[in-house]
Amino acid sequence: APQTAILVTGSIAGPATKIALLDALRAVSDQRQIILDVEVLNPTLCLIEQHLPGLAESDIGIAFTVGGQNNSNPLGRFKTGENPVIDITLPADVTNGYLTVAILDVSGNVFHLLPNINHPDNDVASLRDNLEGAVSVRVAYSLAEAASNGRIAFRVDETTLGQNKVIVLHSNKPLFDVMRPVSEAAIDFANALQKRFEAKSFDFLSLDSRILITEKP
Repeated sequence: APQTAILVTGSIAGPATKIALLDALRAVSDQRQIILDVEVLNPTLCLIEQHLPGLAESDIGIAFTVGGQNNSNPLGRFKTGENPVIDITLPADVTNGYLTVAILDVSGNVFHLLPNINHPDNDVASLRDNLEGAVSVRVAYSLAEAASNGRIAFRVDETTLGQNKVIVLHSNKPLFDVMRPVSEAAIDFANALQKRFEAKSFDFLSLDSRILITEKP
């Protein structure tokens, strides 16, 4: 209605886009109220969003803790020097299929947390290890754990500050035919995802994601 505010929602690559969008809407809004309920990401995260299929979210959870402290970090904000630990929670009704877990960082790279050369088994049944109910699967480890098991661990430094995104894809078959490198350019991963989606050789079951923010103390 003429008295109703103009509401815009979605994700954008940066603050400049928000300003440009607001200016463009003001030019045609005829003095109506404008509300921009947008999530400011970064070019890497937006690139992946454009190539991912429009999948529904599931009840698969993504939990953060601070390595070495075992402190839960529900806000997903980590300071320089801290060690983000990431766990994926499988609900009781998720008992089959395959998980692909990756983190998209602010530098334009993708790090494959599951599967990767040191953690190749991403079969949900194997990850459950015969356990029923909700099961937690660690995909990014504390520095101490990584030193003993060779798995992936991170420490936040000043070269990687900003918004990062953890994505969890659940599919009925393995997502890729060959193991991808531990890290690769976001555009390469995005293109590979799009090709797999267009091939329609298997079913994507769900896509869950969560923002992880790295910042100075």
